[in-house]
Amino acid sequence: FKVSNADEIIYNNKKVFVTKNLVYILLNKPKDYITTSDDPQGRKTVVQLIATATTERVYPIGRLDRNTSGVLLMTNDGELTQKLSHPSYEITKIYEAKLDKPLTKADFDKILKENFDELVPHLLSAVLGLHFPKLENIKDKHQITLEREMDNLKKVVHPDAALDYGLHWEIQTNDEDMRARNLLYFAIFYQKYKIPLKQIVIYIGNEPARKILNDTLDLEDIRLKFTVVDLKTIPKDVFLHSDKPETVILAILSDFGSDKPELVVRQILQHLLQLIGRVPRLKKYQKQLHVLSRLRKLTTITKNEIKNMPIHYEIETDELYLEGIEKGIEQGIEKGILETKTASVVSMLKARKYTISDIVSILDVTEHFVRNIAHQSGMPILE
Repeated sequence: FKVSNADEIIYNNKKVFVTKNLVYILLNKPKDYITTSDDPQGRKTVVQLIATATTERVYPIGRLDRNTSGVLLMTNDGELTQKLSHPSYEITKIYEAKLDKPLTKADFDKILKENFDELVPHLLSAVLGLHFPKLENIKDKHQITLEREMDNLKKVVHPDAALDYGLHWEIQTNDEDMRARNLLYFAIFYQKYKIPLKQIVIYIGNEPARKILNDTLDLEDIRLKFTVVDLKTIPKDVFLHSDKPETVILAILSDFGSDKPELVVRQILQHLLQLIGRVPRLKKYQKQLHVLSRLRKLTTITKNEIKNMPIHYEIETDELYLEGIEKGIEQGIEKGILETKTASVVSMLKARKYTISDIVSILDVTEHFVRNIAHQSGMPILE
């Protein structure tokens, strides 16, 4: 039986589309082009780059930002588009970042500290029993030397202002005596704010802690006392059984006792899963755990344990994803995919040759999604 273009083919209760010429174009997208078929603002699009390559109507799979260059696949193969773009197929995407200078240990330490800073209040609560009614950033810059500024500085605010004090923590990866530096910090802070300053040094280095454990400076008529926390001496159970995920992941830097690293990492991940449940949030803490694991030279173990986690995430049943599609908002999972599909729906509506069922099947979107876009753009729908 010969099938004509006018025939409608149904297989397993699903409409099958006949395509005479499947086209696949691998494009090295340059900067200053947006990944869409058409742009109301008149900006350059990737479709313009391949205008002479084919007469078939092709669409980009996935999305690269306007100022991002890289490989982009364009095709009219709806089935392939679905398999490569839909989150349920878990296709890995790899991005390469080029730096204008070599990455140094100091650069990595900065990345590490940025990940660590949001965990510090949880650490101080678990280890020192400190609780903060409210923390305010102190935005003023405090220049200590030509090279160094005083950072990680907060104000602890109480209902009774007389109880307020400054909180300064210093994250150290090197074993060095901090007494002179902290004396200078204290003097500069007190001169300006006239409130007490609680100083805490958090040591996360690999070297045995020796010099950094000096926490008291006695001079004539002056005595400075601060707190030093050596994370490698804190038992893992102080962090591991917390009900706060930010505290749990700190167990990677603690004292494992006689337990093997693989077991401890596994326990951390399992407890995180119990606390969080939802994979999107879990991934944030997995990434932080992976960054922190470098300090204990456990990156390979941590990476393997994360891969081995028994998680099966079905995006179709995720409430946030469904809500994002139904309301046409940008908070849907895989925001870039929704933006690309929105642009594709607009283009197919403009072509005036696709029915709504065609668009739903080719782009794997809901009928409500298409009707909502048509309503917003004022374009008719072919039923």
